[in-house]
Amino acid sequence: MIDRRMNIVVLFLIVGFLLIGCEEPDTTAPTVSVSYPAHGTSVSGVVNVTCIATDNVGVEKVELWIDGVSTGLTDDTEPYSFTWNTTQYEDGSTHVITVRACDVNDNKSDSNPITVTVDQTDALPLPGMVYPIEINSDSYTIKWAQNQEDDFNSYELRESLHQNMDNSTLVYASTTANDTSHTITGLVMDENRYYQIVTIDNWGLSSISNIELYFISSSFMSVFGGSDSDAGRFVQQTSDGGFIISGTTQSFGSGSDDAWLIKVDIMGNEEWNKTFGGANIDYGHCVKQTNDGGYIIAGATRSFGNGNYDAYLIKTDANGDEQWNRTFGGVETDYANSIHQSTDGGYILAGITQSTGNGNYDFWLIKTNTNGDEEWNRTYGGTNQDYCSSMDITTDGGFILVGNTRSFGNGGSDIWLLKVDGNGSEEWSKTFGGTAEDYGYLVQQITDGGFIIAGATYSLGAGSQDIWLIKTDASGDKEWNKSYGGSDNDFYSSAQQTIDGGLIVAGSTLSFGNGLADIMLIKTDAGGVEEWSRFFGGDYSDQAFCVKQTTDSGYILTGSTVLSDGGEQNVWLIKTDAQGSVPSE
Repeated sequence: MIDRRMNIVVLFLIVGFLLIGCEEPDTTAPTVSVSYPAHGTSVSGVVNVTCIATDNVGVEKVELWIDGVSTGLTDDTEPYSFTWNTTQYEDGSTHVITVRACDVNDNKSDSNPITVTVDQTDALPLPGMVYPIEINSDSYTIKWAQNQEDDFNSYELRESLHQNMDNSTLVYASTTANDTSHTITGLVMDENRYYQIVTIDNWGLSSISNIELYFISSSFMSVFGGSDSDAGRFVQQTSDGGFIISGTTQSFGSGSDDAWLIKVDIMGNEEWNKTFGGANIDYGHCVKQTNDGGYIIAGATRSFGNGNYDAYLIKTDANGDEQWNRTFGGVETDYANSIHQSTDGGYILAGITQSTGNGNYDFWLIKTNTNGDEEWNRTYGGTNQDYCSSMDITTDGGFILVGNTRSFGNGGSDIWLLKVDGNGSEEWSKTFGGTAEDYGYLVQQITDGGFIIAGATYSLGAGSQDIWLIKTDASGDKEWNKSYGGSDNDFYSSAQQTIDGGLIVAGSTLSFGNGLADIMLIKTDAGGVEEWSRFFGGDYSDQAFCVKQTTDSGYILTGSTVLSDGGEQNVWLIKTDAQGSVPSE
């Protein structure tokens, strides 16, 4: 009985296996379609490609294909999607998307092809904005707007010598979104440089900013003033590369004339100006930058002090704000025309005095401490007029003074060169001139230990009055002299030794140029032989009172200009290149 039952079971098993073995295999492929993006549309950046896939048995996976090539991207879980990075494709290119589905029995099918165009316009990072370039004393700074996007990756600052940014070079890169400036040390003159920021996102897409131009001219002309008479008397290049001008203004301030201090940047743009004085007449003749970055001004005042005019000493901070002032003098006329900061931090002033001394006017030298309090003063001169115009500190710790004298010499007025020691005691003096009028305006000790004097002469030269240069040795003995000018008046002069050992000379001329009086700039070799000359001015009167060589081997001049018929004079600041050239007006 048991055997029979076992046989029946075995028979049923055999029949079951036979029935299973005869079932038809699954050959039905899955169905698949792309649901995003749509056919004929544009895509950009990173695209989320989605699809729908079904199968009678079950979908094992779906796979993304682009242009007939598998991307290797697969998904086995509904809803099916792929992350397709289009940034690797050329902008404007067309591509075919298909999705291949596979079921558990390895049946496969492809979706209908979807054609899309890559257009990265909307996917690019927001373009940056480069701001106008900031010029500093010995550097310049490029700044740009911060990118606020979440997928920010980096900035690239690029520089080119071409306006279209051809052949640009990378000068700075940063992966910090708020790092939005870069400073380049060293100022390049007279050369166009263009800057642009490239912003890059995490997908490698980039956008470009506007292009900003860097350019600094080695030359300029600037005019300062108001409706009344204004003039610049002295100019010096400052530690930040700009310039400080001292002069006099009737247009601004408290009184009839005020001392005027003007600070400009390296391109001649005014940064600030200050006036000093009271209700009467006040002059600013000379200014020097001090060791603390401020300024010291020497001049004359009728608003303060004891007499008709007193020597006027003003100390300011770096912004031109007055820290203190001092007056020196008696009941008569006393002026300060020249000033230096001494090695002990105090000040040495030179000028003229009518209140003390031997004659009508005498040379006057005043030494102060750092607060402007007088330590000593000395007068020099004879029984007649002796007028000091300029002073320099000498390498032996003493001082050299120049001006004109009617007490000594050959003629009505001669140039007087006076050497004193560090305590103001006279060591020697020399006179230069003929039987006519001769004037000394500036003295400088030069590199060989001797002295150069700039002045004017009626005794020598080609015309009525000529600019006059005299070179002496360290003892004040004349080595050579040269006059410059034409058949008319050529007058007032300032000079400085240049880095090539020659000289730069500035004055005013009626013999040459365009107008009533023009500025004349003369470059000479070490022997005073003229190498070139330049003239500046319009139809009216233009004068130069001071010239200095600048750190870029050019020259800075200040004086005055009249811009219209019947107009008042204004301060004129002229910056030239090394050849004395300025931009065309």
